[in-house]
Amino acid sequence: MKKIKLIITFFCLILFTNVHIFAQNKTPEPQRTKIVKHNLGKFYPRMPSNQYLEFIYFNNSRECLFTFNYDIEVLSVTITEITTHYIYTGEVSQDNPVMYQFLPSGNYIITCTSDNGDIFYGECEII
Repeated sequence: MKKIKLIITFFCLILFTNVHIFAQNKTPEPQRTKIVKHNLGKFYPRMPSNQYLEFIYFNNSRECLFTFNYDIEVLSVTITEITTHYIYTGEVSQDNPVMYQFLPSGNYIITCTSDNGDIFYGECEII
């Protein structure tokens, strides 16, 4: 009876260790945010737009990835941390849609201006 308890304890210890190691090696999910186009037309100034970009932040590799349609060639990007007002700027394109920038935990405002003058705006929280 004592051997069975010892074997069960041993297997429980191995199982707990493997679960702990697996939890440490798991890569965090990227954080996704939609950045919506601001419609500045005089006929429908308050009408929301259905056009948007997607901002994806990979915390482990410090990549800011932007996905956008093929009408846009280049985006000028401004990322502002809300609490400290620290500003990160960069430029992404269809050929290179990644901006390498470490973003500490916090709330951010992301503003993108396309090559044809469209303005996209969104807020996100980096954990």
